[in-house]
Amino acid sequence: MRNLIHEIHRRSLWQVLGIYIAVSWLVLQVVDVVGSNYGLPDWVAPAALILLLLGLPIVVATAFVQEGMTTNEPEPPVQSLADVGEVPPPPAPEREAHHRLFTWRNALVGGGAAFALLAVLTGAYLVMRSSGIGPAGTLVAKGVVEENQRVLLADFQSPSGDTDLASAVTEAIRIDLAQSGVISLVDRGQVQSLLRAMGRPADAPVTPEIALDAAERGGIGAVIDGQIDAAGTGFVLTVQLVSVPAGQELVSRRATASDSSEVIAAIDELSKGLRERIGESLGSIARAPALEQVATPSLRALRLYSRSENAILNEGDIERGLTLLEEALAEDSTFAMAWRKLGTERANQGLGASGAYAALDKAYEFRERLPDRDRYLTTAQYHWERGEMDRAAIAYETLLEIQPEEAFALTNLGLVRELSGDIEGAFDLYSRGYAADSVGLSQFHVARVLERLGRPGESDEALEHLRARLPDYVLVDYLEMYHAAARGDYDGAREAAREMSVRHGDSELWAVEVAMFEGAIDAIEGRLAEAERDLVVARDMELARGFGARYLQAACDLAFLRLMVAEDPTGVLAAIEAALGRVPLEGLDPLDRPYLYLAAVYALAGETGAARAYLERFDSEVPETRRGGWTFYDHHFARGELAMAEGRFSEAAGHFERGGRMCPSCALPRIARAHALAGQSARAIEVYEDFLAYTGAERIGTRTNAWWSFGDWLTLGPSEEHLARLYDEAGDRQNAAKYYAMFVELWADADDELQPRVRAAQARLEAILAEIG
Repeated sequence: MRNLIHEIHRRSLWQVLGIYIAVSWLVLQVVDVVGSNYGLPDWVAPAALILLLLGLPIVVATAFVQEGMTTNEPEPPVQSLADVGEVPPPPAPEREAHHRLFTWRNALVGGGAAFALLAVLTGAYLVMRSSGIGPAGTLVAKGVVEENQRVLLADFQSPSGDTDLASAVTEAIRIDLAQSGVISLVDRGQVQSLLRAMGRPADAPVTPEIALDAAERGGIGAVIDGQIDAAGTGFVLTVQLVSVPAGQELVSRRATASDSSEVIAAIDELSKGLRERIGESLGSIARAPALEQVATPSLRALRLYSRSENAILNEGDIERGLTLLEEALAEDSTFAMAWRKLGTERANQGLGASGAYAALDKAYEFRERLPDRDRYLTTAQYHWERGEMDRAAIAYETLLEIQPEEAFALTNLGLVRELSGDIEGAFDLYSRGYAADSVGLSQFHVARVLERLGRPGESDEALEHLRARLPDYVLVDYLEMYHAAARGDYDGAREAAREMSVRHGDSELWAVEVAMFEGAIDAIEGRLAEAERDLVVARDMELARGFGARYLQAACDLAFLRLMVAEDPTGVLAAIEAALGRVPLEGLDPLDRPYLYLAAVYALAGETGAARAYLERFDSEVPETRRGGWTFYDHHFARGELAMAEGRFSEAAGHFERGGRMCPSCALPRIARAHALAGQSARAIEVYEDFLAYTGAERIGTRTNAWWSFGDWLTLGPSEEHLARLYDEAGDRQNAAKYYAMFVELWADADDELQPRVRAAQARLEAILAEIG
């Protein structure tokens, strides 16, 4: 202290003032860094600034007095010997008083004490906040709100009638609250389920009164509601947290925006104030990016995004929803959440790989502008589409460390596990998501995998439970169709398809699905003419919708039907050339061109040169990064068919096995056929048996983005026929008779062109029965 004071004494007034300003800046920087990383109450930074401003005149006065004491006093006269011993006159009392008051020791001690008091008050506030003491205590600390409390967000109200703006504010609050680690916001799917249970339309406005009723029914502990009022050219926004069922206001916050450009910032202020009062850590709130960063600084873009959500989720108008998303992105090209929504919807609707990939790549590029949940889901999806399953799994696992009950992460990580062959591990993940998943996707997979595990009774119970919770959920109808078909109940499958057509036929996507499914059932039973009619309907619907790539894929489906079931290539390639004349490949993006399907068709037809040419075009035009997911499956199947056509049967089996990781039941018949052609009858019999024992609903033929796999619809009848012959050739009459009988029963009503094969099997069956008695 002595050295410091001595050093200050040496400085001029202006030097001291400069040092003080520099130290003040440093103090404010420290407060800002600590607040940004660890969290401080909002009043700490203003208090520190006030203390520094109060200290400024004190420092200036001290410097002035001390400089005057040291530089303005006259030099003492030279003393003579006669003067020695005389007592000098005392200093003036006023100057002595100033000198004692305005000292550097007093200034430094006083400043240190002021900041020490601020630190003590800050610490006391933080202790009271975390302990639930007094007005500083948070709702979580007081026990009023549980940590990770489920909260239902009501639609914001607009007394001025601007419902569009109110919807945008609701969406912005939803996005910002999604970053919270202290509450769990109920998603739209569950809200819609609660509305239906109340006898209301799923797209009904969620007013504060309806929100309270729905929350009470759903066992949800609190509701957040609010409103936006016009105030001249500006706006006043209010938000409150209300307890359920009492309806007691627990916390209320208010913010103003001088014009529309400040609305996003006002929403951010509201949300963060609400999260702080509920009990989220100050550090978490301080580190959370601003709403304009995780969403958009453009209110118009946010309005368009909100309208798109309503169009897609409530109105079922996918086309309009996608158009609104594109308009939102025209307003703000860095709006990551809109890019992710656009890519996901394009992929879900099968609108071409190129458009979906482009949008999802943009979402990944701007992923730092997403809340944690969406950022990790986007990262995982990015790696999934590239076939980088290990990296996708890491992203899902990281998200689950932050949000252990995040249903989409649990479900998608389950799919990663299932595709790697870990069925039990996948089932555990789906089961964990069962309770948390309000949109029913995890429950759908639980029912599906129970079927695959050979537990049909439990699968039906899970499906019935899902139906009770989500009576209009399309995937319930979808799974009922496929379960019936997988169990051999083809009449029941047709009935389920008719029910689905009635319930969801207004959706073009599901209308195509039903037509193709009905064609698949007809194909299984050998009714090729009816199957072809159904597939032509589906094919032409795709063209009418403007989906050229899907039209060509459906044309290839018709070719597979002739080549693999009828085993007759007549007219197949002419039909494919006609389809290509109607939808030329050059008019499609390279990522949407069905090179792999075309290669498989030409290989099965014996045109290996054309098949190889299509594979070469795929290799040259489709980047390595675009060969993951189902493209990986299709790539290996096409190469397997080419290897089969060229007599490289072991290589073909290897391709089918690798591609079959995506769909085991699709690969098994082709693997068995390759072994049989290679002369490995015992191995072929073993694989055929595995295929026929498979119990998964997907065995009829998995359809993802309009790409059909080689399931039952193309392989069941021929597999039973080939297996019977293999057993017959091996001298196993008992099993030969068993599979001849199954084949004859399956194709009992097959078309006339297939009846010679049925009669041959019947004759051989009768001969074996006569032989073995």
